[in-house]
Amino acid sequence: MQVVGVEHKDGTFEGNPYDNYYLYVIDNAKKDQKAFGLCPQKIKVKASVLHQFISPDQVAELIRSKTEIDFFYDAYKNVAKVVKL
Repeated sequence: MQVVGVEHKDGTFEGNPYDNYYLYVIDNAKKDQKAFGLCPQKIKVKASVLHQFISPDQVAELIRSKTEIDFFYDAYKNVAKVVKL
């Protein structure tokens, strides 16, 4: 999957702090014949998980470098690990 956009959100919700990135990715391998053009999907990644893969000051570099990445999920369908392909 190739990252084409990044959104960073942090704050507090009902007294609980959150720090998440929303990665907009394109997966050309999963395109079917019913989709045309760029059809990004949004994947929520906790900042602590993403920062194990890339430092906070280099997150925007994911877009410029066109790095292919993939995600591993835990039993609750949360991203547990980000890897470079």
